[in-house]
Amino acid sequence: MLKIDDKIRLNELKKYQISFDTPETCFNELAEIARSSLKTPLSGISIVDQNNVWLKARLGVEAHCLDREGAFCSHAIESEQDIYCVEDTKLTRC
Repeated sequence: MLKIDDKIRLNELKKYQISFDTPETCFNELAEIARSSLKTPLSGISIVDQNNVWLKARLGVEAHCLDREGAFCSHAIESEQDIYCVEDTKLTRC
């Protein structure tokens, strides 16, 4: 069941009428900045709907859509923290 805040977030997201399954090349530069500044092998810019994480830009990742359940993005939303940082994905369990 979705929390009230998540329902509000999803309603706001609908207002933008974004195509979730279409990559956005305009986000590639931001993904590259994140990847190079954080020295990671992959990076992405995502939009999270009720069931999925849609990767609008992705570097080092082939998938364009992931299941929301268990995803770090979903946990970031649910945490209600301003910044949600996963230091090492190998050591962090969702």
